[in-house]
Amino acid sequence: MIKRVGLVLNPTLGEGMVTITRELIDYLGARGAGVLLLKEHAPLVGAEGVSEEVLREHADVLFSLGGDGTLLSTVRIAAPAGIPVLGINLGRLGFLAELGPEELYSGVIQDVIEGRCRVEERLLLQGRVERAGTVLKEVVCLNECVIGRGALGRSCQLEVRVDGCCAMRFAGDGLIVATPTGSTAYSFSAGGPVVEPAVGAIILTPICPHSYNVRP
Repeated sequence: MIKRVGLVLNPTLGEGMVTITRELIDYLGARGAGVLLLKEHAPLVGAEGVSEEVLREHADVLFSLGGDGTLLSTVRIAAPAGIPVLGINLGRLGFLAELGPEELYSGVIQDVIEGRCRVEERLLLQGRVERAGTVLKEVVCLNECVIGRGALGRSCQLEVRVDGCCAMRFAGDGLIVATPTGSTAYSFSAGGPVVEPAVGAIILTPICPHSYNVRP
C-alpha cells in the first residue's frame, strides 16, 4: 500500500497542468495517500514543498507530470533511492510516459496506490567528469551520456576503453553512450540501433565520425 506519492511537475505547462495536479492531489488524498511536492513547484498549487532529499526519503513512488524531459528529471531524483516512477504525459513528447491525462482515473492510479502493479526495471548510466584526479561532476541518466566537442570548430579525438582495453579510437564530433531506453532518442537520430529496453546492453554511437570503420 502506497502511503506517500511525490509529484514532480513541469511548471512551463501552465494552467492546464495546475488544474490536473490539483485534481490528482484531491484524488490521492481521498484514497488515503499523502502527497509531496518539490518546494519550487508547490507554490503553483498553493501547497508547502520539500527538498529533493526529503522527497527521496519519504515518497514511496514518484509521479512525473509533464513530458519525457520531466520524466528524465524525475528519474534522476528517484534513482539514488530506487523509487519507482510513473510517467503522466502532459507535454509535447511522451514516448516514455505511461499515461495520458484521459487515463488518470481509469483505475491505474488506484492500482498503483494499492500495489496492484508491476515495476519494470530499466538500465541507468552513471557518468563522471574527472580532471587531474578530481571529480568535477557526477550524473545519473536514463537515456544517454554525451561526450561532445562543445563550441570547438574542429573535431575532437576520442578513445573508448572497456575494462581497461581500447574498444575504439576515432576523430569526430563526439560520442553518445546510450541505454536501451535511450536507443530511440539521440542515439537513434545519430544512426544508432534501436534496442529492446529489457536487453542488458550499452550502445556506443559515434557522432559524425571521420572514419568508415567506426559505426554504432
